[in-house]
Amino acid sequence: MSIAPKEVLDYLLDAPGHQRHDPDWIESVETTIFEEDTWTFIEVPLDKLLLMPINARAKRYARLRTPYPPIIVFQTRLGDFEVLDGNARANAARLRSDRCIGAYVPERLARRLSGC
Repeated sequence: MSIAPKEVLDYLLDAPGHQRHDPDWIESVETTIFEEDTWTFIEVPLDKLLLMPINARAKRYARLRTPYPPIIVFQTRLGDFEVLDGNARANAARLRSDRCIGAYVPERLARRLSGC
């Protein structure tokens, strides 16, 4: 199912704890999301993602047994699959030995990121 970039941006900006007050952050995120024509939701193997180091939030989230809200993944210019939003959730999933996590990804990358 195709998802418009605006829907992905709205999902991100509606989530608690984001830097909505920082116009530079919003512009950067908006640019990244709108570089893609369409997005989709898939389960992404965690081992395909480039993640930030594990932090206290990820450790706290790892104790939760409920599914995590979707993360947002994009491809860097170097070809890595990076998490635009949801590093703590993705790291928490890794800590609790989950194999995959739900993610919004550019539709053109869905096949390369599938595998769950």
